[in-house]
Amino acid sequence: MDPNPNIQYLCSYVTEFSWLTADISILNFASMGDFLINLPHEHPFRELLYLESGTLQVQICGDTFEMQKGDLLYINSQIPHIVSSAGDDPPITYNTSFLLSHRANIEKIPSAWTDDETSLIRPLLDQDYLYAHDTAACGEQIQAIKEAIALHRRGDFVRVRNHISNLFIGALQSFTRLAPDPRYHETITGEYSYNASKILLYLHEHFTEGLTLASVAEALHYSPRQCQRLIQESMGISFSELLQDLQLSYAKTLLRTTDESLETVSERSGFSNSRNFYHHFKQHESVSPSQYRKLYRLRNCTEA
Repeated sequence: MDPNPNIQYLCSYVTEFSWLTADISILNFASMGDFLINLPHEHPFRELLYLESGTLQVQICGDTFEMQKGDLLYINSQIPHIVSSAGDDPPITYNTSFLLSHRANIEKIPSAWTDDETSLIRPLLDQDYLYAHDTAACGEQIQAIKEAIALHRRGDFVRVRNHISNLFIGALQSFTRLAPDPRYHETITGEYSYNASKILLYLHEHFTEGLTLASVAEALHYSPRQCQRLIQESMGISFSELLQDLQLSYAKTLLRTTDESLETVSERSGFSNSRNFYHHFKQHESVSPSQYRKLYRLRNCTEA
């Protein structure tokens, strides 16, 4: 079968990118001219359409409507639909075919960030189709994609991936029309970020001094609950986990670079006692502190 002269595959290679809670595989990014498909059809992949000019008539899930310039349409996989030209001016449409897999947050990422992203992605998983006007500069991202492809400069492959990722984010924002999440804004900027940074700096400077949540909160004039929340939402871990990470990191440095006894290493690292130090070290590293030191020195001797 001869290729359709009205379809130009701008990115026919597969490219992938990962967000905080999703992996997206782009199958192609195509520019589509005047076309007419009068039969219902479906695809094993998902589609994102952006109408740059002209008018399209869409029939999907019992609904019929016209897409105008600057409109976006998302079609889930295996959903029968008809998209055809309408009006006198031939349409120009940019179509992105893709696969989407949602995954749980397994990294130490603030819940405000992952919750924000999940609220955008969820409609793609739950809805047969989504239709909205571009309110987040998707058209600008498409122009940037076209420019990067046309110039063929070194490094433009990465630019294309980034612009396609931004195109998707803009489309999701246009589809969901959600009000801004204040937690997200506070996590990124302003007093919230300043307060979290102040706690982290204090911990880095004093973690060897037998700190507790209550003592840190008192020193920085927070309540223990507020201090815990700032750490949890900025780092994605609890106060005790963060403090323990700092202490263990310093303990490993002492084990590698000094001959001090385990009791001294434990004390200098800020642990309350040697038993507590031994328990957390082995739980975290899967070997005891003395075994860690021996293995490190044995490896260095072998490499030398």
